[in-house]
Amino acid sequence: MVSTLTYLVILFIVSLLYIIYRLTRNYLALRQLHLPGPLLAKLSSKWLFLHNIRGQQMSTVHALHLAHGTIVQTGPREISFASARACREIYSFATKCLKSPIYEKMGHPGLHSFTDRGRHRERKRRLAYVFAQSALNDLEPMVQNQVVKFTKLAEKSIGRPWDIVQPLRMLALDIAGEVLLGQSFNALGAEETPYYVTIMEYVQPMIAINGGAPWLATLLKKIPSKWARDFTGSSEYIYGVRICMTSLGADNYANPMYIVWRTKDAGLNFPLRPQR
Repeated sequence: MVSTLTYLVILFIVSLLYIIYRLTRNYLALRQLHLPGPLLAKLSSKWLFLHNIRGQQMSTVHALHLAHGTIVQTGPREISFASARACREIYSFATKCLKSPIYEKMGHPGLHSFTDRGRHRERKRRLAYVFAQSALNDLEPMVQNQVVKFTKLAEKSIGRPWDIVQPLRMLALDIAGEVLLGQSFNALGAEETPYYVTIMEYVQPMIAINGGAPWLATLLKKIPSKWARDFTGSSEYIYGVRICMTSLGADNYANPMYIVWRTKDAGLNFPLRPQR
């Protein structure tokens, strides 16, 4: 009769052979590319995944570009570009590039996450009126008002490196308040980072964990601490879908008092203008 130990040994050998096969296949493929980048990143996608769940993906990739130039390999099947020409080719409306399946795991379905072009086209058509020239002309003064504040903040860092990620999130939050609710949240001028912006820093790592290691997400949700609750619930908190639909109902989206309640819940003590 075969013992449990024998099964474990067989499982270990099979797993080891599979890992060796994957690493060998990736190594042979990367030899044909001749692109700069860390060897571990070329051998396994887990290298970038580990940086992602630590919230360091952007800074890590940025450091690679500073060291190697505008094109670096960040995974067995991943290449990062950092040039204006690449941005136009990849992100323009006429691009021939397809979105990676990872987009489907980035929060709730929407224009940003749709990988199917037909579905994306249909949703874009529904929202076309939002981006009509007349609408943009009306919004431009409000957006410019917040951009001026952002520019003044940026001027304080002239001559030295400046991490632009968090200030851009604050800018987006202030523009959203100005455009949608009639008054800025004043995140750019706040002495302390708004709680909403802090939670935003957790969203991308949590999405990576949900997609690459769902077992770890389950484990983190069992930790009885405020940080664990904020981290694991960050995506739902930012999007607000589950809370909105289950606690107050869809009709409350149009209720101004509901908007006040949600902004206060997000740590954004925000008064609405009477006309809004």
